[in-house]
Order: sequence, then structure tokens, then C-alpha cells
Amino acid sequence: MSITKIIGFVSVIALLITLCVSTDAIIESPATAASTSDRDGASIIDAQVRAMSDLLLTEAMVHIGDKYVFGGRSPGKFDCSGYVDYCYQMALGITPKRIAGGRCAGSQYQYNGCIKIDKSEVVPGDLVFFGTSTKGISHVGIYVSEDKMINAANEKDGVCYKSISKFIPRFVAYGRVEGFGQWEEISSTPPQI
Repeated sequence: MSITKIIGFVSVIALLITLCVSTDAIIESPATAASTSDRDGASIIDAQVRAMSDLLLTEAMVHIGDKYVFGGRSPGKFDCSGYVDYCYQMALGITPKRIAGGRCAGSQYQYNGCIKIDKSEVVPGDLVFFGTSTKGISHVGIYVSEDKMINAANEKDGVCYKSISKFIPRFVAYGRVEGFGQWEEISSTPPQI
């Protein structure tokens, strides 16, 4: 096992601990959730979405350090949209919908096929889209926390964490993959952890 994979594995454990600690305080039963005010502006995450988030982010973090290869869709060589597709398929059995929009990048197809959501609705595992005025959507990452995403960034950085705020001038939207948070739509029971 390479040092990069070991570092990725340690990162997975650290993030899962962080997610468990940070989300335990905001997860409530449905009976009390409706009557509880949202003090920190964070959305109430139900257990189903949290479980899917954990599975997805665990898969995503395993690949930290993998190389960026344009058009890559498998471990060791990913581009941004191939990385998102692979993580969703392996962790959740979901393939993000791709709606063609002419000749465009895979991230544009993912943007066309997902449900656009407001920042107040974003949960770990949702997608973050970036673009330029001339090329449309040119990059996608997986939302991790307030200012973090994990993505297949570029040839220099490969799969890594990035600050969303560094991309703000190019930020376009947050998106949710159809079926994310809805076990009944993809399977009768959730995968075993």
C-alpha cells in the first residue's frame, strides 16, 4: 500500500470522526425537528442522508492522491466528472444523471442532470459546480463542509481537498444528484457499513 493511500485512509477516518461529531448536534428526531430553530444556519440532516453522505465521502477520500487524467474514470486516473461518477456509483449505486447540452464537458452534463439547490440546503455529498462565461460548467467537486470540497483538481494536485472560497469567482451552483438521500429509490435497504 502506497504512502498516498495510507494518508488517504487516515484522512477518511479523521473526516468521518469530524462529520459524526459535527452532525450529531444537529440531527434531531422528526418530532422535534419541526419545532427547533436553526441556531447556526445549518440544515437538519436526517439519518438517511447522513448515512449516504458518510458512505460517499468515505469512498471519495480513499482516492486522495490519485492522479488527474483528462477523461479518466477509474482509480488512479480521474478527471473531475469521472471522479464524481465513480464515487457515487461505488458508494451508493447511483450514477449521476447526465443531460446532454450540445458538445460539452462531463461536468456540464452532470450540472444539467442534477437538482439545483440553495446554499442553505447543501449537505456533505452534494455537488459544487464552477464555470466560466465562455465554456459553461467546467469543473465539479463533492461538497464536504462549509468551505471544503474534494475533487479531481488538476494534473498538479490530483484528487485532493480544495477550499470552495478560492473558486468563488467561478462558482455557479450547488446541485443534488437525483436519488441522493432516498434509499427507496435505489434499493430496498441501505448498503451495509
